[in-house]
Amino acid sequence: MTPQQTRIAELVALGMTNRQIAERLGCSPRTVGNTLSMIYARLGISTRAELAVRMVSRPEAAGSDTEDES
Repeated sequence: MTPQQTRIAELVALGMTNRQIAERLGCSPRTVGNTLSMIYARLGISTRAELAVRMVSRPEAAGSDTEDES
């Protein structure tokens, strides 16, 4: 995903509405909706809930780094 798509997906996972996301990112709610449509198509999903699950199940979301701490 692009950085903008990733940011929008993260904000969806936090429970924000399209309007809230648009206000946060300085774009229109329609832009957010269009971006979400592209994200859904790319990931083969169809709901905000599925997107939220995908985002919180990513390794980065859990705060786990791939670097060895030894």
